[in-house]
Amino acid sequence: MKLAPYPEYKDSGQPFLGDISAHWNLFRNGRLFSGNGAKRRSKNVEA
Repeated sequence: MKLAPYPEYKDSGQPFLGDISAHWNLFRNGRLFSGNGAKRRSKNVEA
């Protein structure tokens, strides 16, 4: 199976990404995820 290419591409500004589809937007991870700063402990680890 081969997917059709996007009609236009733009530079992502990130060397490891290369070109991306022109209609995509890039966001920093901090804008996509949030947390409360608490650390989880595995249930399988003895205290």
